Amino acid sequence: MPINNNTNGEAIEPLESINEFKRVVVPTTLYAFGKDKIQNKKGETMLSQQQTVNNIDLWQSVVAKEFAYIESRKEFFNSCTDRVAILQKGLQNPRERGTALRLFFYLTLPERQSLLDELVDLASVSHSDIELCREAILSLPKTWLLVNIENSAEGLLADGTDEEYRRLLELYINIDKNLTEKLVKRALQHEDADIREAGEDFQKYLNNC
Repeated sequence: MPINNNTNGEAIEPLESINEFKRVVVPTTLYAFGKDKIQNKKGETMLSQQQTVNNIDLWQSVVAKEFAYIESRKEFFNSCTDRVAILQKGLQNPRERGTALRLFFYLTLPERQSLLDELVDLASVSHSDIELCREAILSLPKTWLLVNIENSAEGLLADGTDEEYRRLLELYINIDKNLTEKLVKRALQHEDADIREAGEDFQKYLNNC
């Protein structure tokens, strides 16, 4: 039995009514979905733009602080009356050590040479700045190092453990093979088994070079 009329006044059977309903509802649903999609894209675009602004701000902060560091470094070297003593003290403080090591490279050669004892001391134990410390030592003239480094290391080795022997052997390998072989021989003759083991390890390394 007809339950409704269409726009032409004709009777619509129930199934046809359902179809008419579909013709109205489906386009509306798709429109709503499309609208949400457009809104989501706008939101994503705004988020992307905000992230870009944040990234630029972060970069500009790095640039500004880098410039401030350069200016403060320049002022330190131009105005500090005893920069070697200040860096010497900084090398003894783990919080200041990295900064002191980076400024080390701006010192004159005689100033850098005067800090050899402190650098060798730092190079004899493991810590987060050991590679930078080794780099500082290796920046000194090799001929001068060969004359002086053993004197700087002697006090550390006299009462040292396998830790000091291993760290200094790692340093010596980058300086001179004969220097390394000399310390390996000393380690092999040591009464401490751990130090002898360190000597054996580095002897094997030298044999394979």
